[in-house]
Amino acid sequence: MTKTLLLKSTNDLKLTYSRIMELELLFENRFAKVKYDRENGVIRASYHGIVNTDLGIESFQALLDILPQTPIKGAIFNCMEMEGTFTQLNPWLNSTWYPALIPQGYVCWAMSTTDVFTRFAGSLLINTLTPKEITANIFKSTDKAEDWVYQFLNKTADLTS
Repeated sequence: MTKTLLLKSTNDLKLTYSRIMELELLFENRFAKVKYDRENGVIRASYHGIVNTDLGIESFQALLDILPQTPIKGAIFNCMEMEGTFTQLNPWLNSTWYPALIPQGYVCWAMSTTDVFTRFAGSLLINTLTPKEITANIFKSTDKAEDWVYQFLNKTADLTS
């Protein structure tokens, strides 16, 4: 399925994504897999099994190591197959992840999970640690998280053009 979201800009560009398109694999370990939509600057990360803070940081750090060649505007974090929460990762996100990405144009992220504890921890992250320059949301479906991120980027591009 391919979706095209219209971007209202001076160049009348289109922001396009597909749930089945080939994405570039940027990183993989036994806990995380991160793919990249180079055309739109969106990472899609999926997490499997019990949360491992060290492996989580390793996946995030691998992305920082390839900035700015791989600019990240938005992210989709699929936590549907993850057990536990990322709360131990929050200080690192606040001190390292956000400061590196915001100057590169990072404006939004979405998480998908049906786990009540992961949703609660994600809400705390959004409400207490996520910088005001970034908008974030949590969904019970990865499809809805993807739709929201691309629509948000579309809206943001419209406001900046």
